[in-house]
Amino acid sequence: MIKGIIAPNLTFFDEEGKIDEKKCKQHMDWMLSKGVNGFFVTGTYGSGFLLSIEERLRVYELAKEVSLKNPEVFIIAHTGCADTSSSIKLTKYAKKIGLHAVSAILPFHYKYTDREIIHYYSALVDAEDIPVFAYNNPEITGKSLSWNQLCRLEEIGVCGVKDSAVDIKLATCVYNDNRINNKNFQYISGTTSGWLAFRKLGVDSMIAGMCNYTPEIVSALFRYSYQNEDKAIRAYEITYELGERIKEGNSLVSSHISLKARGFDPGCMRLPLTVNYDDKEERIREIKELIEQALNRISELEART
Repeated sequence: MIKGIIAPNLTFFDEEGKIDEKKCKQHMDWMLSKGVNGFFVTGTYGSGFLLSIEERLRVYELAKEVSLKNPEVFIIAHTGCADTSSSIKLTKYAKKIGLHAVSAILPFHYKYTDREIIHYYSALVDAEDIPVFAYNNPEITGKSLSWNQLCRLEEIGVCGVKDSAVDIKLATCVYNDNRINNKNFQYISGTTSGWLAFRKLGVDSMIAGMCNYTPEIVSALFRYSYQNEDKAIRAYEITYELGERIKEGNSLVSSHISLKARGFDPGCMRLPLTVNYDDKEERIREIKELIEQALNRISELEART
């Protein structure tokens, strides 16, 4: 079972468009030092759909290298591709190098039937002896995972769902419906939004984009949701307000700008995504102030008895 906060970590690039391995590893180390428990690599934030298969494999390796100094770290590899054979190749490699689990977004672009979706995940489950999570992100795929589909996926051996749709009904069914036979079947929240409600249902892990630039705030929210309800509510308010004021347009661009505001050089993005930091100087200063205010509020919360 996976428990804790998982960063859907960004993938960084140099001016030539190549993966900046040094920056990737520095960022992972920094997030771990601020309370993150693991990584979700080459997902949406990790520019997975802009990477070649070989590049995705290399990012898996980078995360594994970082984890060698931190053996308790969870690494989930996103292995979803437009074709099944590539997804299987990624899944096999994740198992080969010792990652903990894989997750694959629902097949996209074409209008797949339920039967075809089940066959896709069945191929991943059969490919290797490694936990497979379905990844529900209807904003990208245009299709939301239904409860009946999820029950069928559990029957074929899928071990859980990583949900970015903030679907409280789906989470409720996972923990309260007797059609799920595997009591270790796991719902992972794909965002900080609604976290306190999810926690009350029994959800004990989240993959949150804000870990990329404010991991200590997400860590505080997670910790208080177990320890102190009043502080958890206050931490959630801080997290929600900060997220609402930072996120605009593309979440990857917002994350790069926010990292820049924190003094980290995020370098370039993979085309066609671009960011011009010179044009964003005023916004960077604004975000720096917003983050500093949020960190101060978290510190004041920490000091409260």
